[in-house]
Amino acid sequence: MSRIPPVEDVPFPEDDALPFAGMSTLFRTMGHRPALMQQSMQLLQTAMRGGTVDPRLKELLDDATVDPAVLRDMLPRLERFVKPFAALLATPEQQTHLHEYVSGLVSNLERKNVEEIAYYHDQERQALQKFIGQVPWDHRPLVTELARQVGAGTRQLQHAMARPGR
Repeated sequence: MSRIPPVEDVPFPEDDALPFAGMSTLFRTMGHRPALMQQSMQLLQTAMRGGTVDPRLKELLDDATVDPAVLRDMLPRLERFVKPFAALLATPEQQTHLHEYVSGLVSNLERKNVEEIAYYHDQERQALQKFIGQVPWDHRPLVTELARQVGAGTRQLQHAMARPGR
């Protein structure tokens, strides 16, 4: 791993003056660079063990840690969520590409682009690229399905909250 030499004479800006949008921007950026994120997390954890990290950073890192048990059943749940959307696509090939694309996004690929996802599924990239960027499809049925699911979830939540003893 190459090491970037530290620059000691650059003042760290106060929170209100940070030159980026915030932690969400940082996390989104790091999410697309898993190898870099893993190295950064290891450095942070090492520094935390030495007690040299700001307590706010320790708190953020603790909040960012996901228990593997939470993710254990994620893929089957995600497949169930995607299934009604896939059913609304015009062809079985489009449905297959949707499942491949989504599973690639949640895979351990370092770069989650269409080309890498296609190769992850042992395919040439052109078919998946066409599905994502060139094949015309009507988005309205998909948005309608999403609204239906959100509405159903909201009704379930309202019903659960209205039960006595809660």
